[in-house]
Amino acid sequence: MAVPEWQELSTSILDLTTIANVKDWLDIDLEKTDDDGLIQGCITAWGYEFLWRTALGDPNYDFQQSPFTGVCTFNEVRDGKNNVRMFLKNRPIVAITTLTINGLAIPQSASINVPGYIVDDTGKSIAMRGGLLGWGTPIWGSVPYTPYHAFGGSLLFWKGIGNVAITYTAGYSTTPFDIVDCANVVVSQNYRRRKWIDEGSRSAAGGGGAIRYRDWDVPPAQQATVMHYKRNS
Repeated sequence: MAVPEWQELSTSILDLTTIANVKDWLDIDLEKTDDDGLIQGCITAWGYEFLWRTALGDPNYDFQQSPFTGVCTFNEVRDGKNNVRMFLKNRPIVAITTLTINGLAIPQSASINVPGYIVDDTGKSIAMRGGLLGWGTPIWGSVPYTPYHAFGGSLLFWKGIGNVAITYTAGYSTTPFDIVDCANVVVSQNYRRRKWIDEGSRSAAGGGGAIRYRDWDVPPAQQATVMHYKRNS
């Protein structure tokens, strides 16, 4: 069987776009493959940088997966602060696999009447429900002994150091189009810049004036996309 002359190079799980997308953006023929390695390098580098700029990804910043390219499993160990809501590092939250606080497994709340955790509608945080018993009230105190009594009689992210352990899934099943578009622009910019690194301006041939290049690292419109997905809590 004949092998096509053009083949896309090996990609990374962090890639937010493809060589074909970038070539289409730059109006480069797919069969011109001389710079495919350069383009792919720019694509993967931006996948890493997008995680860094948005503060998402693996908690230890050893980026092996991206919530922008698929639903991923994450493990977080956090400090409890005696509050009823905790914002997780990755979003959108798809499901909580396990939640333990001070070694105590916390169940999911099935309804407003049932104590436990819920995932916020925004997919950014998990919150605690007290149920109808009203934790910490005389009604709560009249029920049989439960492990919650040992932690002050309230269902909270109890205060402690590294005492909250969460395993959960989060991410987009398909990379949002605005992120793909952002990647196409930034990768195209970085690919083109290799020919004029650190060049502030250039005189045109024949005395036709000077060419001046933008000095931003990411264009404003694409930076707005980054900020839209940035974790700020």
